[in-house]
Amino acid sequence: MASMKNIVLPILEDIALGDNTRMGHHSNCEHLVPTWFHFKRIFIKLIADGLVERTGSKPGTGGDIAIFGLTETGRDVVQSFSV
Repeated sequence: MASMKNIVLPILEDIALGDNTRMGHHSNCEHLVPTWFHFKRIFIKLIADGLVERTGSKPGTGGDIAIFGLTETGRDVVQSFSV
């Protein structure tokens, strides 16, 4: 079983680099979590834990597409592991 530092922290670091869609973050982290289903489960858990939040939206063909970024707590977590 992989640890938080091996999977969740790199995902949070990717989100810290800039706001993006869930699919955009997944494509950046596909080497860590190759399946979309598992990535969505991790991402939903990060939202539930208050580390990630919806920061906006962009137009899409079927409606608006959510853009996600780190919360203040999420930034604190990334900084605490990066130092």
